[in-house]
Amino acid sequence: MRSKASCKGHPIHPALIPFPFAFLYGAFFFDLAGRLTGRPSWWTTGAYAFDDRCTHRGGSLAGGVMIGGVVQCPWHGSQFDCSKGTVKAGPAERPIESYPVTEKAGKVTLRLG
Repeated sequence: MRSKASCKGHPIHPALIPFPFAFLYGAFFFDLAGRLTGRPSWWTTGAYAFDDRCTHRGGSLAGGVMIGGVVQCPWHGSQFDCSKGTVKAGPAERPIESYPVTEKAGKVTLRLG
């Protein structure tokens, strides 16, 4: 059975029609549940502070990608755990320096050295 849904003459796959509604309702209820339970930041993994230079060749980690608490160097792909600084994937062999970050009453505190 073919879908008769279209937008400006172009056919739309039936699976794409409910997606925006489900996404918006899901986001709303997820945020509501977070606020009601006192934990509105379920999507985040926290704040991190670490050295900007990769220990392999000195690439800037600020230009890399961070997903799930792991940052990847844009030059050669070394990956580091943001909270501990440990190497998750080479070619880097030495960890980066990471610093403890705390949040209280909306204030973020960073302790160096």
